[in-house]
Amino acid sequence: MVVIPNISERTFYIIIAAIAVVGLIFILIQIRRIKKAQKKVNYLGEELKLKKLELVKDDMRAVCQKKQKVDKPIYSPNFGAKHYKNLLRNVDESKRSLEFMKIEKKLSDLDKREEVFDRIKQKYEMDDNDFKRKISKYDREC
Repeated sequence: MVVIPNISERTFYIIIAAIAVVGLIFILIQIRRIKKAQKKVNYLGEELKLKKLELVKDDMRAVCQKKQKVDKPIYSPNFGAKHYKNLLRNVDESKRSLEFMKIEKKLSDLDKREEVFDRIKQKYEMDDNDFKRKISKYDREC
C-alpha cells in the first residue's frame, strides 16, 4: 500500500499558486516570442512588397526603353556604300583578330606540350657515360 503524506490546506494552495505562476510566466514568454516572430514576418512581408514594386518599376522602365529604341530608325538616310564598306572592313578585322587569338592560343598549348615532352624525353634519355655510371652501381661485387 502506498502512503500519501498529509499536506495542509495552506501548503496545497501555495503549491498550486506556484505552479500557476510558473505556467503564467511560461505563457507570457511564449506570447512575447510569438509577437517578435510576427513583427519579423510583417517586416519581411513589407520588404517583399517593396522589392516586388521595385522589380515591376524596373521592368516598366526596360519596356519603355525598348520601345524608345524601336521607334528610332536603325539606318540613317545617309547610310551609303562608304559606311557599308567600313562596316565590312571592321567585321573582317575583328574576325582576323579572333582567328589570330585562337591560333596564338593553340601555339602556346603546343609549346607547353612540347616542353612537357622534352622533360619526359630528357628523363629517359642518357648518353653512354650515364648508362655506364648507372649500370656500374649494380656490377659491384659484395
